[in-house]
Amino acid sequence: MVPGGGPSLDGQQWVRSAHRHHRGRDKPYLVDNRLLSDRFRDKFLAGLRRLHRDGKLKLTDKWSYLQDSDAFRDWLQPMSDCAWVVFIEPPPTQDANPEHVLKYLARYLTGGPISDRRLIDHQDGEVTFWVRGHDKQSGHQREPYTLAGAEFTRRWALHILPKGFVKSRCFGGFSCRHRGTYLGRCRTLLGAEPAESAAAQTPPAELAEASAGTRRCPRCQTPLTRLGQDERRSWREILNGVDRPWWYDPYGHAISWGCLDWYREPPDG
Repeated sequence: MVPGGGPSLDGQQWVRSAHRHHRGRDKPYLVDNRLLSDRFRDKFLAGLRRLHRDGKLKLTDKWSYLQDSDAFRDWLQPMSDCAWVVFIEPPPTQDANPEHVLKYLARYLTGGPISDRRLIDHQDGEVTFWVRGHDKQSGHQREPYTLAGAEFTRRWALHILPKGFVKSRCFGGFSCRHRGTYLGRCRTLLGAEPAESAAAQTPPAELAEASAGTRRCPRCQTPLTRLGQDERRSWREILNGVDRPWWYDPYGHAISWGCLDWYREPPDG
């Protein structure tokens, strides 16, 4: 996501992003995806060439022949000659505002591979959950599907990012180092009120109960008594430890895009 404007270089005024009109089209655009495709391809391949020149690429075993500069150049040539796919996601609807877009993206950034409400049953080592059918006449209605527990866990673990990867990154003014100062300057120039912290929005009585470790029933407001608490081990700790499954490689496991969805597989699959 890119902002629709930002502070000027001197920080004294707000500058809105200027939309351009696509060649032969009336709809405005902010970034030309074809130009972005060429720029991204050139910069990515230039980075690979720089790493190869500095000897920072681990080219061993079947890749050892690429240590030769001529062989590496020939290997990169097909990637330089083809167009790279760069897709810029438009708003979900024509009338969507920024809040709708943020909620739309938040489902992908904060949600897991499968929601709890899709899980139906777990018996005899098999997991049953809801999937979307392939019958177009029925409107892709939900239907139950059963997998072996080990296969269900394997597919779930394919969605766990390898070590060092994150779902999203923030750059520029939204980076962790500059975010506070940048957002404060934006609110000042736009005349917006500072965002209230979560603590300020929580009533004092609830803060006192939370600090004391007590909670109330959301319906009848009766104080709840905690019977026990178990600390769950994180998936990162489990899958990077000695007890991880044999099929999980935290340093380079291959993710098959065909396994990333939770639809029913073909009968012969």
